[in-house]
Amino acid sequence: MILVYGYFAIYVGLCFLAAMFGRKRRIGMNGFFVIALLGTPLLALFLLLITAPARPRGDEA
Repeated sequence: MILVYGYFAIYVGLCFLAAMFGRKRRIGMNGFFVIALLGTPLLALFLLLITAPARPRGDEA
């Protein structure tokens, strides 16, 4: 049973890592975390490759 919790902790950790890479994307960290949880972290990393970075706001020059 402890092994199952270990795998779950690793999975959530990988989801969090994928979300950290998506911080500056249009979907954001929370969006990529949900995608990684519902899909797989590999799916989230693939989406990172095909999504564009967030545009800078007008007041940030």
